[in-house]
Amino acid sequence: MTVERFSRYWAGNIFGTNTGRFFLKFDSVASDALEGTLRLNDTVYGIAVFKAVGTYAGGTLELKCEVVEAPENIEFGVVTATAKLVADGSFHGEWTSSSGTGGPLSLYPHSGVEIREEGASPTQTYTATRDLGALRITRSDLERIVGHLETRFPESRTVVSYIHEGTERAQFVSDFLKSDSSNQDLRWLKLSVNTAKATGHSKAVTIDLGQSFNRVMTNGTDESWVLGEAEALAGKLRPRLHKLASAVGKHRVNINQLILVAAVIVLPELELLERAAFAVSVIGLLLAASAAHSKWIPHFSAALGARSEGLWRKSWPSLLSWIITITAGVGSLIIYDWLR
Repeated sequence: MTVERFSRYWAGNIFGTNTGRFFLKFDSVASDALEGTLRLNDTVYGIAVFKAVGTYAGGTLELKCEVVEAPENIEFGVVTATAKLVADGSFHGEWTSSSGTGGPLSLYPHSGVEIREEGASPTQTYTATRDLGALRITRSDLERIVGHLETRFPESRTVVSYIHEGTERAQFVSDFLKSDSSNQDLRWLKLSVNTAKATGHSKAVTIDLGQSFNRVMTNGTDESWVLGEAEALAGKLRPRLHKLASAVGKHRVNINQLILVAAVIVLPELELLERAAFAVSVIGLLLAASAAHSKWIPHFSAALGARSEGLWRKSWPSLLSWIITITAGVGSLIIYDWLR
């Protein structure tokens, strides 16, 4: 969060020697200082009003509050507070006063109550997606992607979702990498991270990798960032794509489709019954090849148990894919030659 995106309206709680709720409104939000009014409802002593000044830098908010109005014969002293920004956009820290009191505090943004200029249009958001082919990543690949997301979202935490023992789990990726679950092979993995709502400048990234599709999606209010980040993340994953026979070249030509086209071209050379037999045989072989791809070749796998893989583990999906497809093609040629 930058100070320019700082919310003017905040509400929170204090605990410790005193307890209560307060509302903080900043009348001035500048790069070098914050100024406003804090209204405290102490559970014992009632309502007091403070003049609040402070600074925000590097995720840390510092405030100094001096009493303007207070109940008669009650001494609050000068109150100082220091709090850290967390992922959901709130602040948590400690407060102390010159009279010796103190304790923890929590502070939450209420940007939704800010007055909008008349006629202001809603914020425009943009979304970009990049679909990838069959993919296999290792633990080092995952750590590299996580490191990239941490540099893009320094004040947020990345969440990872995966299947473990038949149930879907979600946890912070830093905790996941330290757990035993990160040492297994996975067939589905999703990474999600977004900016805190209080920043006012929305950015989000979702990397969804599984058996149905492998997709990178970015969303935000800055179109150039959305397009650039989607391409940057896709570029980090493309070196781990498998060159399958079902997706050749940048246009992802399906070799099975080419076999079917070739079969249609040679059909006129056969008699009617032979045509029917050849067509049924070719379609059957192609369906069998497709079923074999789905059963034996994962569209996505994450080998997280080791940081490096041997040549066989890296190349077997591509080799098996071509063997299956070539077998279907050769089978079609044999049937054609026999029928002719």
